[in-house]
Amino acid sequence: MLIKLHQLKAEDILTVTRTLEQIMPNKEIDVLSYKLSMVGLYESSRLFRDSVMIGGMVTLLISLIGLIGYVKDEMNRRWSEIAVRRINGGTVADILVLFIKNIGFIAVPAILTGGLIAYLTGSKWLESFSVKITLAGYIFILCGLFVLVVIIGIVMLNGYKNASENPVNNLQSE
Repeated sequence: MLIKLHQLKAEDILTVTRTLEQIMPNKEIDVLSYKLSMVGLYESSRLFRDSVMIGGMVTLLISLIGLIGYVKDEMNRRWSEIAVRRINGGTVADILVLFIKNIGFIAVPAILTGGLIAYLTGSKWLESFSVKITLAGYIFILCGLFVLVVIIGIVMLNGYKNASENPVNNLQSE
Protein backbone atom coordinates (compact mmCIF):
# COMPACT_ATOMS: atom_id res chain seq x y z
CA MET A 1 0.00 0.00 0.00
CA LEU A 2 1.33 3.41 -0.92
CA ILE A 3 0.37 6.47 1.09
CA LYS A 4 1.57 9.87 -0.04
CA LEU A 5 2.18 12.64 2.51
CA HIS A 6 2.84 16.28 1.78
CA GLN A 7 5.33 16.60 4.61
CA LEU A 8 7.33 13.79 6.13
CA LYS A 9 7.48 14.11 9.90
CA ALA A 10 7.88 11.46 12.58
CA GLU A 11 4.46 12.23 14.05
CA ASP A 12 2.80 11.88 10.63
CA ILE A 13 4.35 8.42 10.18
CA LEU A 14 3.16 7.49 13.67
CA THR A 15 -0.37 8.72 12.87
CA VAL A 16 -0.44 6.68 9.63
CA THR A 17 0.79 3.60 11.51
CA ARG A 18 -1.88 3.92 14.20
CA THR A 19 -4.63 4.52 11.64
CA LEU A 20 -3.61 1.46 9.61
CA GLU A 21 -3.44 -0.67 12.77
CA GLN A 22 -7.01 0.37 13.62
CA ILE A 23 -8.24 -0.40 10.11
CA MET A 24 -6.41 -3.75 9.85
CA PRO A 25 -5.98 -5.11 13.40
CA ASN A 26 -4.80 -8.59 12.38
CA LYS A 27 -2.05 -7.41 10.02
CA GLU A 28 1.50 -6.44 10.82
CA ILE A 29 1.95 -2.82 9.84
CA ASP A 30 5.35 -1.50 8.84
CA VAL A 31 5.41 2.09 7.57
CA LEU A 32 8.55 3.04 5.68
CA SER A 33 9.68 6.24 4.04
CA TYR A 34 10.08 5.75 0.29
CA LYS A 35 12.75 8.44 0.14
CA LEU A 36 14.82 6.80 2.88
CA SER A 37 14.38 3.41 1.19
CA MET A 38 15.74 4.82 -2.08
CA VAL A 39 18.65 6.44 -0.28
CA GLY A 40 19.47 3.10 1.30
CA LEU A 41 19.39 1.30 -2.04
CA TYR A 42 22.06 3.58 -3.48
CA GLU A 43 24.34 3.57 -0.44
CA SER A 44 27.06 1.55 -2.20
CA SER A 45 26.97 3.90 -5.21
CA ARG A 46 27.31 6.90 -2.94
CA LEU A 47 30.28 5.31 -1.18
CA PHE A 48 31.87 4.61 -4.58
CA ARG A 49 31.26 8.21 -5.64
CA ASP A 50 32.80 9.55 -2.44
CA SER A 51 35.81 7.25 -2.83
CA VAL A 52 36.36 8.40 -6.40
CA MET A 53 36.01 12.05 -5.34
CA ILE A 54 38.56 11.68 -2.54
CA GLY A 55 40.91 9.72 -4.81
CA GLY A 56 40.60 12.43 -7.47
CA MET A 57 41.38 15.20 -5.01
CA VAL A 58 44.40 13.34 -3.63
CA THR A 59 45.62 12.66 -7.18
CA LEU A 60 45.18 16.32 -8.10
CA LEU A 61 47.10 17.39 -5.00
CA ILE A 62 49.96 14.99 -5.74
CA SER A 63 50.04 16.16 -9.36
CA LEU A 64 50.18 19.81 -8.34
CA ILE A 65 53.02 19.10 -5.90
CA GLY A 66 54.86 17.36 -8.74
CA LEU A 67 54.14 20.33 -11.01
CA ILE A 68 55.65 22.72 -8.47
CA GLY A 69 58.78 20.57 -8.30
CA TYR A 70 58.96 20.32 -12.10
CA VAL A 71 58.66 24.10 -12.56
CA LYS A 72 61.33 24.79 -9.94
CA ASP A 73 63.64 22.23 -11.52
CA GLU A 74 63.02 23.70 -14.97
CA MET A 75 63.76 27.21 -13.67
CA ASN A 76 67.01 26.04 -12.09
CA ARG A 77 68.01 24.14 -15.22
CA ARG A 78 67.34 27.13 -17.47
CA TRP A 79 68.76 29.69 -15.05
CA SER A 80 71.36 31.01 -17.50
CA GLU A 81 68.91 31.12 -20.40
CA ILE A 82 66.53 33.25 -18.34
CA ALA A 83 69.37 35.62 -17.45
CA VAL A 84 70.51 35.96 -21.08
CA ARG A 85 66.94 36.61 -22.22
CA ARG A 86 66.54 39.31 -19.58
CA ILE A 87 69.82 40.98 -20.54
CA ASN A 88 68.82 40.97 -24.21
CA GLY A 89 65.60 42.83 -23.42
CA GLY A 90 63.18 40.06 -22.53
CA THR A 91 60.57 41.00 -19.98
CA VAL A 92 59.33 38.90 -17.09
CA ALA A 93 56.05 38.43 -18.98
CA ASP A 94 57.92 37.09 -22.03
CA ILE A 95 59.73 34.54 -19.90
CA LEU A 96 56.54 33.50 -18.13
CA VAL A 97 54.75 33.07 -21.47
CA LEU A 98 57.65 30.85 -22.64
CA PHE A 99 57.28 28.60 -19.58
CA ILE A 100 53.48 28.55 -19.81
CA LYS A 101 53.71 27.42 -23.44
CA ASN A 102 56.18 24.67 -22.52
CA ILE A 103 53.93 23.39 -19.73
CA GLY A 104 50.87 23.84 -21.97
CA PHE A 105 52.23 21.36 -24.51
CA ILE A 106 52.09 18.74 -21.77
CA ALA A 107 49.08 19.96 -19.77
CA VAL A 108 46.50 20.54 -22.52
CA PRO A 109 46.67 17.04 -24.07
CA ALA A 110 46.74 15.50 -20.59
CA ILE A 111 43.65 17.45 -19.52
CA LEU A 112 41.81 16.56 -22.74
CA THR A 113 42.69 12.89 -22.37
CA GLY A 114 41.73 12.86 -18.69
CA GLY A 115 38.43 14.62 -19.40
CA LEU A 116 37.55 12.16 -22.16
CA ILE A 117 38.38 9.16 -19.96
CA ALA A 118 36.36 10.66 -17.08
CA TYR A 119 33.39 11.24 -19.39
CA LEU A 120 33.48 7.71 -20.77
CA THR A 121 33.90 6.19 -17.29
CA GLY A 122 31.06 8.29 -15.89
CA SER A 123 28.78 7.34 -18.76
CA LYS A 124 29.53 3.66 -18.24
CA TRP A 125 28.90 3.95 -14.49
CA LEU A 126 25.56 5.70 -15.02
CA GLU A 127 24.36 2.78 -17.14
CA SER A 128 23.99 0.73 -13.94
CA PHE A 129 21.15 2.95 -12.68
CA SER A 130 17.51 2.40 -13.53
CA VAL A 131 16.81 6.13 -13.92
CA LYS A 132 19.14 7.49 -16.59
CA ILE A 133 20.48 11.01 -16.94
CA THR A 134 22.74 12.46 -19.59
CA LEU A 135 26.15 13.68 -18.58
CA ALA A 136 26.66 17.35 -19.26
CA GLY A 137 29.87 17.88 -21.19
CA TYR A 138 30.23 21.43 -19.89
CA ILE A 139 31.01 20.06 -16.41
CA PHE A 140 34.06 18.25 -17.75
CA ILE A 141 35.08 21.31 -19.77
CA LEU A 142 34.79 23.57 -16.72
CA CYS A 143 36.80 21.15 -14.58
CA GLY A 144 39.49 20.96 -17.27
CA LEU A 145 39.63 24.75 -17.50
CA PHE A 146 39.87 25.00 -13.72
CA VAL A 147 42.81 22.58 -13.67
CA LEU A 148 44.47 24.51 -16.52
CA VAL A 149 44.04 27.81 -14.65
CA VAL A 150 45.55 26.26 -11.52
CA ILE A 151 48.51 24.95 -13.56
CA ILE A 152 49.08 28.35 -15.18
CA GLY A 153 48.83 30.02 -11.77
CA ILE A 154 51.45 27.70 -10.30
CA VAL A 155 53.79 28.28 -13.25
CA MET A 156 53.34 32.03 -12.97
CA LEU A 157 53.90 32.13 -9.21
CA ASN A 158 57.00 29.96 -9.31
CA GLY A 159 58.36 31.51 -12.49
CA TYR A 160 57.86 35.12 -11.47
CA LYS A 161 60.39 34.90 -8.64
CA ASN A 162 63.18 33.55 -10.83
CA ALA A 163 62.35 35.66 -13.87
CA SER A 164 62.29 38.91 -11.93
CA GLU A 165 65.67 38.46 -10.22
CA ASN A 166 68.67 40.46 -11.34
CA PRO A 167 70.13 38.56 -14.32
CA VAL A 168 73.68 39.67 -13.50
CA ASN A 169 73.58 37.71 -10.24
CA ASN A 170 72.55 34.60 -12.15
CA LEU A 171 75.38 34.87 -14.66
CA GLN A 172 78.04 35.64 -12.02
CA SER A 173 77.46 32.25 -10.46
CA GLU A 174 78.18 30.59 -13.85
